[in-house]
Amino acid sequence: MLEKLQQKFEPQLSLVSARFNQLDARDQKALLILSAVLALMLVYAFVWLPVAEKNQNAERGRDAKRTLMEWMASKEVEAKAATGGKAKTNQRSSAPMISIINQSAQQNEITLKRFEPEGDAKLRVWVEDVPFNNFILWVQALETSHQVHVSSLSLDNPDQTGRISAKLILNR
Repeated sequence: MLEKLQQKFEPQLSLVSARFNQLDARDQKALLILSAVLALMLVYAFVWLPVAEKNQNAERGRDAKRTLMEWMASKEVEAKAATGGKAKTNQRSSAPMISIINQSAQQNEITLKRFEPEGDAKLRVWVEDVPFNNFILWVQALETSHQVHVSSLSLDNPDQTGRISAKLILNR
């Protein structure tokens, strides 16, 4: 490929070289200096300036994030005062998963038909003929309060409107 380029530009290069050799030594020196200055200007314009601009943008972004963090830290006291110092944390409970699910199901008036543990972090659960709204509230409570997530869900609609049967796999 380089040879093709050389062949394509060979006539122009030889013409420029012949013309350069015809110049006085002083003119050749001036042309070389001008070429070097032009090369430096191109490097400055197409390499240095874009890098410097990206650096400035990164610094501005960092400063904006620092300002936001300082503002958030200054508002921390107000936020704690507004919640009575009881900021809700979504930390994983250390209780066994089955007891968390049983307790949560009872709170949402859901009766578990059957469950099968699959290790410490996974549980298959079956529920039958439960109100849909209670089921959704139960799943939401598991997600938000106990960090128990639904990895698989199969819903059936029995004959009654607003009630469902479900098979789900829960995991931490």
